[in-house]
Amino acid sequence: MRTLRPAESRALALVLLALVLAGLYVVLVQPLVAAYRDNRERIDELALRLAHSQRLAMEQPALEAEHARLLRSRPAGGYYLTSQSEALATAELQGYVKRLIESSGGGLVSIQLIPPSSADARRRIKAQVRMQGNMAVVRAVLHGLESGSPWLLVDDVDLMQGRVQGVRRTAATEGAGQLEVSFNLTGFMRGAGS
Repeated sequence: MRTLRPAESRALALVLLALVLAGLYVVLVQPLVAAYRDNRERIDELALRLAHSQRLAMEQPALEAEHARLLRSRPAGGYYLTSQSEALATAELQGYVKRLIESSGGGLVSIQLIPPSSADARRRIKAQVRMQGNMAVVRAVLHGLESGSPWLLVDDVDLMQGRVQGVRRTAATEGAGQLEVSFNLTGFMRGAGS
């Protein structure tokens, strides 16, 4: 083996020292820095969650007050149709729909009862409603049905422009922008366990 000159010996020593220092960094320092970075990110995430939780806690009294106000303003008629039999509940639903449509300036074309499915354990009354009116009337009727008491669900809404056959023309149903509207309406009866 050949002996190294002093300059080569110093260069080799510096290279070995650099390798040892790099190894120490990889083995000792880098894991500590990575752990510190991970912990810092976790602390930042938890600080955000804490700030969010504190905001929610500050909003809680206002939300509880709003909840209490909504409970106090619950409609006197409740959420269900008041009749105890299906026949009476159907008549109640039909009367309510007819009054609402006519008071809004629309024309009622028909209301047909949709028989309940045998798989439905809930006591619900479902009907298909056909009416006529302009857009303001339709909006007022749908808003009244969805936001009034008892709670009613409106679905399968079909809007068509034109005149429904068989409807007597009145001042309320005359004019431009008349719509023919068909929708399903569901109301619930109080069940035995309700």
